Amino acid sequence: MGVVYNDGVSLNTAGAPSLNMSDSQGQQGALRNPESYASSARYTKQRMVAVLISAPPLMKYLPDYDRRVATLRSLMEDRATNITGVDTSVEWTYEDTVEGHSGRQRKTVTDAKITVSEPEYEWPELHNRSISNYWKQHGEWLVMDPELGHPRVVTLENYQNDANALEITEATQGFTMMFYEPTRELNGVVDAVLMTGMMPLTAGERPMVRAVSESLEMPLTSIAFAGTDDPSEAALRMAQEHLANINKLGLNPNTLPTYADKVSADVARAQTGFTRLPNNNG
Repeated sequence: MGVVYNDGVSLNTAGAPSLNMSDSQGQQGALRNPESYASSARYTKQRMVAVLISAPPLMKYLPDYDRRVATLRSLMEDRATNITGVDTSVEWTYEDTVEGHSGRQRKTVTDAKITVSEPEYEWPELHNRSISNYWKQHGEWLVMDPELGHPRVVTLENYQNDANALEITEATQGFTMMFYEPTRELNGVVDAVLMTGMMPLTAGERPMVRAVSESLEMPLTSIAFAGTDDPSEAALRMAQEHLANINKLGLNPNTLPTYADKVSADVARAQTGFTRLPNNNG
């Protein structure tokens, strides 16, 4: 029977669990092999976890810093309904040379590349375009103002009066995220990417329309991000540590409190309703 490799096996990358595939006969040989059933367990892709590691250092010059960090974390970690573009695929390039008069080709490896991650988020827009308004302000103040040609943060008095004001580079303009896919057991990490210098490419599309005969639109805000990704084993170990520190007991949905736990006082005062019994004493 197949077993999960432990930490002592080199096939177990950065502590990520793996199944023993070294059985002498798998399920797709000459005959189906019931004994290798456990080591033939299929992989189902789990939902990616997104973690804000650090906010843009330049953000400290903006008012309401704590609220801005909380909003950024909410948007990047748990409000998005779709996150794509995070990829750790590896690809090799081969050069062909002719070998012999018959035209046989010899292939020689000449390059290796890891796919560059380009995260793209999608949010259902909130009341009065709160999400795209946030990214518009975020980009203008920290990335570049379209009128000024500089991040608008340079116009703030506390930035101008700071003798050790931060230099404006992608390291101070961008934020850092960790993306990882956990195992089904929530005890290991399948893939992980650490991405820094993340900045929005747009603030989302904001067209205005008037279509009298059509239903009102509920738009989605989609934003892609620039950044520098790191899909190394060190990033995998960092993700593994984050996952290990999550309170798994708190993930049980049956332990969550509901939004109401009793009848409100104004409703209880009303002398009507299902629980209002007649007075049998006259």
